[in-house]
Amino acid sequence: MSQSALALAPTLTVVDGIPTTTSTDVAEFFHRQHRNVLQAIENLRADLPPDRLLNFQQTEIERPSPLNGAPIKSPAYRLTRDGFTLLAMGFILFRNRN
Repeated sequence: MSQSALALAPTLTVVDGIPTTTSTDVAEFFHRQHRNVLQAIENLRADLPPDRLLNFQQTEIERPSPLNGAPIKSPAYRLTRDGFTLLAMGFILFRNRN
C-alpha cells in the first residue's frame, strides 16, 4: 500500500504554535486540483463572519512554471484546524450527494 493511501490527514505544520495545513496539501489529500480548492476556500470566505476569516490566511507558494520549469509564485491559503474542518466538510457533503 502506498504511503499516501495510509494518510489520515494532510500534512500539518506548526506556525506560531498553531497546527496548520496548506491549500496545496488539502488538494493533494482530496485528489482535487488546487485551483478548485482555492475556489472552494474563496466561496467559504465570502460567507464567513470576519472573526472566522483568520482560519484562512492568504499566502504564496513557489512551484515550477509549466512553460519552462522556472520557479514562479502562486496564491495559496494556510488553514487552521477549524478552516480545514469547514472546507473538508463541504468536500464530504458534496461527495455524498453524488
